[in-house]
Amino acid sequence: MEISQPFEALRQQLWKMSPSHEYLIFYKAPLLLPKLLPSQKKLYSPSLFSQGWLVEDVQKALPDSPPDISSSAQHIYELLADSKSFARALAASAPCAIAIKDADTFWRVTLLPILDVEGFSSALLMSFTPDPQLRAFDRSYYWSVLSLSLLIALGGWLTFQTLQKKELVYEKQQRLQLIANTMSDGLLVITNEGSISFVNRAGAEILGRTLNEMVDQMAHDFLHPHDPGQNPAIQCSICKALHDGKDGRGHQGEDVFIRKDGSSFVAEVNASPMIMDGKGVGLVLIFRDITERKKNEDQLYQLSHTDPLTNIFNRRHFINVLENEVERVKRYGAPLSLAICDIDHFKLVNDSFGHAVGDRVLQGIVATIQKRVRATDVFARWGGEEFVLMLPHTTLADAVPMAQKILSTIRRVDFGEVGMVTISFGVTTFRGEDTIDTLISRADSLLYKAKAEGRNCVRSSE
Repeated sequence: MEISQPFEALRQQLWKMSPSHEYLIFYKAPLLLPKLLPSQKKLYSPSLFSQGWLVEDVQKALPDSPPDISSSAQHIYELLADSKSFARALAASAPCAIAIKDADTFWRVTLLPILDVEGFSSALLMSFTPDPQLRAFDRSYYWSVLSLSLLIALGGWLTFQTLQKKELVYEKQQRLQLIANTMSDGLLVITNEGSISFVNRAGAEILGRTLNEMVDQMAHDFLHPHDPGQNPAIQCSICKALHDGKDGRGHQGEDVFIRKDGSSFVAEVNASPMIMDGKGVGLVLIFRDITERKKNEDQLYQLSHTDPLTNIFNRRHFINVLENEVERVKRYGAPLSLAICDIDHFKLVNDSFGHAVGDRVLQGIVATIQKRVRATDVFARWGGEEFVLMLPHTTLADAVPMAQKILSTIRRVDFGEVGMVTISFGVTTFRGEDTIDTLISRADSLLYKAKAEGRNCVRSSE
């Protein structure tokens, strides 16, 4: 199977969004190697930073391999093997970015793990981009230093509240406001009663409000949507952080905040308790709008799991799902059927009418089949004009009529200048001794049998 083609499509889409970025993809060796034929294993080499991660087609033997990264990015890639911050980021298996210094230039290396259906990291997408303004601080260090600095400053601000000289208090408040207004993240100081005692300019702007209208208001009322029966204060993450903060515990994570105009956004929050004389006296809340980042993450997930032409699952994702389903079948004994179909004489369509028409035929076939499959079925593009359909909790006696109905429906579709198009099916069911390879191989053999016996038919066996 050509793993490089889906990555090249992904790389090209990413390049269109960010031309200054360069990309590499790595595959976890223990998960990939058992699935490869001996001839395919020759296409993979260990990465420069770990024997446990593989890079594909270093020698550019495949026709659709992505181009080499630049020599500067290649040098940064070589430096990763000795980078402690990269080792920590790799072990964390979470999306993150690190800084790598090369001479007088900083590079940002972004790691995006690609997870399988069980949530385990099976591949790693890595981007390289020069950033002369980047400071070599990792994210956890940034948050801890920033929180500590703010706690010291805000602790001083709370002390000033007790001073009798109003002029001095006002001067200190203005200094604090000036410092806090230089931050790009939102900052709120919340009392034990839940009211806002301080807000910086970025915090007010993110929420679509002014500084004056937020001070002395309840934080929960300003931050969270309040549809009837939803999001009561007892479920509020900020209220919970206030309660936990009395014991010295903070809160980090994601939350949904609401702006003044009623629109909502996803926020990354860091809530740190303020402790005085061993008691919690309030909470410092730092937050940022990560809506666009979440959209980009969702788009990357979509690109890595779906076929770009037909928008159904790609081969790699289908195999991951099938592996999990086979394990369930072995454990619980439920039936499982597999069907592989191929468009008859599709090469003739491309040769006679062009690839644009051929693409429309592929999309029309997919749209027709999607109307016939169930919500529990898994439909994917296997490659070229081949498609595969996994039918959980389905015996062969039920799977064959389903394939015949799809075949009959396809015959009745008008494909414009192409006219009638037919497909052939190979259908089989899981046996107790089956592996994924034997199950797929048997369905594929039945498909070739249908082709050999005249096409436009279904061939099946247990």
